[in-house]
Amino acid sequence: MSDPWVARLTWPELRQLTDRAKSGAFRLVTAAHPELRDNAWLRETVGASSAA
Repeated sequence: MSDPWVARLTWPELRQLTDRAKSGAFRLVTAAHPELRDNAWLRETVGASSAA
């Protein structure tokens, strides 16, 4: 019996989901603070993925 509160993802799906979340977070932060687009720490940890 499957649990409706449990999501099952493949590794590629999880990678895509986290990449999209990080890209969205980067866009959100840099939209509010454009000066952070070139912040090395932010780009290395959250990054502007190729989808950004």
